[in-house]
Order: sequence, then structure tokens, then C-alpha cells
Amino acid sequence: MLTPDLTERIRTIFLHPRSFVSIDEAGALLGWSAEQMREAIEGQDIDLTAACSGKVVPCDELRALTLHALPIEWIERALGARAARVLPPGIRSRSMRVRIPAYQAAMLDYLAEQQHTTAGHVIAAALEDLVSERLEVLAQAIPGFADAVAWPHAHDELPPS
Repeated sequence: MLTPDLTERIRTIFLHPRSFVSIDEAGALLGWSAEQMREAIEGQDIDLTAACSGKVVPCDELRALTLHALPIEWIERALGARAARVLPPGIRSRSMRVRIPAYQAAMLDYLAEQQHTTAGHVIAAALEDLVSERLEVLAQAIPGFADAVAWPHAHDELPPS
């Protein structure tokens, strides 16, 4: 559920004026405990970089983790009008109507409820396996596909205005 706290954390992650945050700030923005953050760093689930003040978390890393963890529609809603300026076209959501068997629709509803997310997010996560399997072919066939898959790591971004 998109709460005011989560909305503010998303806005901070995607609109942050600097290119990095401290490890403690990253944990707070992700809603993780210090233990979860430590485990993610030790497991190399988060890439750190060096700054004058020591090890820091690049904001593009936070954006990638957030895109993976939250439904894109929540991110867009939190960003409001800025979503179109911050998220590249290939990342922004697109409504799509599909017809699937009732048991699959029930499964998606159940999984979304269990994971405190949306059915669209459950589907998007499952489609990532297909993306990985067919990246080379899809990148050649669909303009902008590879850029969207690589974002935000593939771009040196200017801070959002």
C-alpha cells in the first residue's frame, strides 16, 4: 500500500539532488533495518562506492532496488508530474488488458495480497525471467529495450530539476 511515508521515501530516492547517500540513509529510504542493510552489503546485493566520507550507496542503486521492490504505478503516483521527467519512457508503466484463465487471475490476486503489492508487480517480476532469457533477441528487435532494462545503471544522470 502506498502510504505517505512510502511516498516520501520514493520521492527522495528518485529526486535526490546528489548522486549518493550514506549507508544509513539508504537503509532508511529502503525501509530496511540496519541488519537487513548489512546483510545486503555482505551478500553484494548492494554495490557501494567510495566518497570523501567513506563508503556510500549510489542513488542509481537505490532506484534499481526500488524499481525491483515496488510496483511502477506506486512509483509514478509518488512522483506525480515529475515521473515523466525522471523515468525514461521504457520504464514508465503502460496499461495493458489481457485475458487469462480465472485460476491464474485468482493466483495473481492472492500473491499480490500476500506480498503486499499489486498483481501488475507480480506479473512484472515474473516477466524479468523472460527478459533475461531473451535479452539479446529482444534488444535487437525492440528499439530502446536494452536501455530500459539497464536503467538506471546505464546512464550518468543529471539531478532532477
